[in-house]
Amino acid sequence: MFRTYDNPHISLIINGIAIAQDSAGRYRITDLHNASGGERRHEPNLWINNNRTKELIESIKKSHYRNSCSDDTAPFEPVNTINGGD
Repeated sequence: MFRTYDNPHISLIINGIAIAQDSAGRYRITDLHNASGGERRHEPNLWINNNRTKELIESIKKSHYRNSCSDDTAPFEPVNTINGGD
């Protein structure tokens, strides 16, 4: 989760905007949206509800499952949605 007190890792800076990354290696989409110009038509909620995005997420999950070394690994979630989060 991305919360101020979690001190997310900053590994990218795009257009002067720091892009936070969580402990699972996921990038904060709100930061990416702001770095790309922050246009309303590109808001994260529009992206996440897109059918092609949903297909991509499922494909990433399946690929990760096929490539995992152990059946004991926790399910990989490429997207963690926090509505109204920090």
